[in-house]
Amino acid sequence: MPSPSAAAVAETDTHPLGSIRTGDAYRLVEGVEDDSVDLLITSPPYWGMRTYGLPHDDSVLNEWRSVGCTDERTPPFDWYSRAGGVLGLEPYPHWYIDHLVEFFSKVRRTLRSTSSLWVNLGDTYFARWSSIRDGGRQGLNGGRTRRRTPSGGYLHDKQLLLVPARFAIAMQD
Repeated sequence: MPSPSAAAVAETDTHPLGSIRTGDAYRLVEGVEDDSVDLLITSPPYWGMRTYGLPHDDSVLNEWRSVGCTDERTPPFDWYSRAGGVLGLEPYPHWYIDHLVEFFSKVRRTLRSTSSLWVNLGDTYFARWSSIRDGGRQGLNGGRTRRRTPSGGYLHDKQLLLVPARFAIAMQD
């Protein structure tokens, strides 16, 4: 599930049993018919790990604050992406989880009652000064950047964030 700030280039392969669509999932879902999906498999970008070569504006949190909003309130994904944000690089894990839930809320109408949904979601440890890579494994690629992530509450250095569990609970809610 590439970031919505990426171009929504869609490719469709037709098969006797259906079709496979590739591209920006957040945008592609808008063109999918209700009750038409049997299987959805996705591996969203893990929170705070990679840019996937997409430009990200680290000042998106300051932009959000400048319009009178608090850090606890998550901006809608469209606002976030228009402000230069990339899925997985949100300043807070709860923003990331809220954006995933927002996406799956859009997808829900497309799923048949017998559908299967598979989400591959990794976890990460918190670090105030996170190391973000363009792609690939750490140490194999020279394109790393650092960004300051706000801390407090459950956001303490070296603490496992339990993102998959938080996501599962948010989806249940």
